[in-house]
Amino acid sequence: MLEISSTAGQIFALGIRGNNGAFTSIEALSPQDPRTKVISHIANGARWKTTIVLVNTDSVPVQFTVNFLKDDGTPFTVTLVDGRSLTQVVDAIPVGGSRTIETDGLASALSTGWAEVLSTQSIGGTAIFRDQTLRQEAAVPLLTNGGTRLMLPFDRGLDLGVALANASLTQVVDAIPVGGSRTIETDGLASALSTGWAEVLSSQSIGGTAIFRDQTLRQEAAVPLLTNGGTRLILPFDRGLDLGVALANASLTQDAGITRTLRNEQGQMISADSVSAPRRSHTAFVLTNPSVRPEDQRGVVEFSSGVEFFSLGIRGNSGVFTSIRALSK
Repeated sequence: MLEISSTAGQIFALGIRGNNGAFTSIEALSPQDPRTKVISHIANGARWKTTIVLVNTDSVPVQFTVNFLKDDGTPFTVTLVDGRSLTQVVDAIPVGGSRTIETDGLASALSTGWAEVLSTQSIGGTAIFRDQTLRQEAAVPLLTNGGTRLMLPFDRGLDLGVALANASLTQVVDAIPVGGSRTIETDGLASALSTGWAEVLSSQSIGGTAIFRDQTLRQEAAVPLLTNGGTRLILPFDRGLDLGVALANASLTQDAGITRTLRNEQGQMISADSVSAPRRSHTAFVLTNPSVRPEDQRGVVEFSSGVEFFSLGIRGNSGVFTSIRALSK
């Protein structure tokens, strides 16, 4: 990596990368805001390959994650020059260092997608598309901002390829001072109920609480942020009381098949079925007990899977409710 610095005032720079007569421009990097960055297009195969060069523009080592995604937003498996096939790269860059992530470009069929670069520290970079037959390259910087109105010029006799990416995750990026706090509150004004899940990313020590509020009954339930899920989680149920269950699979790569088993207080099985939880998904339901036997009206529901997942219970009683944290077994 070449670093250029001046004490005499602000400077500007541009790089020209050349290869046997073919060349492309490379934008010079300066310290970056710690925000999610987007590479709008990834191409691999059918003579094309993509190289991503990431640079630590911070004063401390930086951790980063690169997620490769298909056109439909699902994980995109790419093969790198070192032979690994993956959908995600997680690594660290020392102060003054850089990392190069290069697809192998060997597949006969062209695969395309896009990528996001996640880091809570200052990181910049460039994506370089290469036609291996013509040995021609084009480089683009990592983008921190998209837009709602974007323009591209076109000209007669020239092709214009366009890549569009919707990276929206309804994301909040902020900083909290020492001893401080941040409150993120939905407005609750929509007539229809929307549900989902959230993850909190930070390279530093942070804790918190999520509070669900019924605005009509003015009833609240609070749950702490969870750092670990489990592969076997248990929630209690009781006769005459509703039990709402939320399941979330935070994995970027693995779908989860979750077995749901109801047992009474004696440990005897009442029923068993399964729930599907695709990667990066959430599902919620009210637990139903198929048994009418008195001895089966109180017990536990156990969820088990080969993939780590998260669970939360909401216990309701005639409009009054409270949260129940799932127990790990």
